[in-house]
Amino acid sequence: MISDHEETKLEKNKASTRLDEVIQKEIDLSRNLIEFIKKNKDSYACYRTFPVEIKLEEQRAISLAETQKKAIDALIPQVSVLGENFESLSQQVTELTQHVATSQQKILKMKADHEVLEQSIGLTLKKYDEEMSTIEQTKEQLQKEVNQSRLRESFIFWGNKTARFKKFITAIQKNDLEIAKANYDSTMINHADSNGYTPLMLVIKQGHLSMMNWLLLKNADPNQAVNIDNMQNITPLMGMIIWQHTFQDIKIGLTLLISHQANTTVACDTYRFTPLHWAAYYGSKDAIDVLLKHSARKDAQDRAGRTACMVYSELHEVRSVIKSKKHKEITQLLKPTPQPRLSFRR
Repeated sequence: MISDHEETKLEKNKASTRLDEVIQKEIDLSRNLIEFIKKNKDSYACYRTFPVEIKLEEQRAISLAETQKKAIDALIPQVSVLGENFESLSQQVTELTQHVATSQQKILKMKADHEVLEQSIGLTLKKYDEEMSTIEQTKEQLQKEVNQSRLRESFIFWGNKTARFKKFITAIQKNDLEIAKANYDSTMINHADSNGYTPLMLVIKQGHLSMMNWLLLKNADPNQAVNIDNMQNITPLMGMIIWQHTFQDIKIGLTLLISHQANTTVACDTYRFTPLHWAAYYGSKDAIDVLLKHSARKDAQDRAGRTACMVYSELHEVRSVIKSKKHKEITQLLKPTPQPRLSFRR
């Protein structure tokens, strides 16, 4: 049997062993904690300082909130002013909308009036065209009657000279100077044929410069106006410009006529065109040069109140002709010279 003393000693040893185990476990736990702290020292430091950071963040948030509150308090008056401005702008927008609506109504009314006016103008133009057509027909009829009367007068006046006059005219048309001289009579020189052409006007249309010179030397009238080809009161100068394409050098022809006292300023045709107007109408720079050198007037006006420069501009600018160097030169030539201002000195 185990004595009490041995039993006590045995229990003491057991207790000592358990105590050693507990101490050893505590030591192991401490070691583990130290190793964990070493491994996670950054996280552990954050964990230790986290409450401080939270407090600092709270202070920052409070400071930011106070700053925002001050900014909001400062913006409140501006928002009030903006509200008033917005109301004013809204009122202006409303007024503008009403104004636009009124303007649209006016535009619609103007369009309607314009359509009515266009219809009225269309009817007026139609009536004008009809009247002009009637006038043209009347003019043609009268021209025929005038030509017939001239023909009758020619036969009565010329009598047995009719055949000779026809030969004279035929020779002029063919530019046969010898036959023209053989059939020439001084009474024929300014007499018109059945179509209204005088011998001088006929050679101008044909472009026979030598024959024209001979007729002028025989006292053909360089200012005699004729009614030909539906044109009224055309002078030889005007005719030469109208038929300029038949001449190799229109300058020579015009200078020849002017040297025999052809009038450069007369305006006797239907449109009251001067020779300079006709030169501008056909855009002939050569003719314009010659006429301006022989007293043609830039400021002369036709029946519509237009100068030669205005006639040229209407025909060569409004119709979108390319503005060449020649175009600019003609415009510059035809511009009327400004009159000098009179100055009075004390």
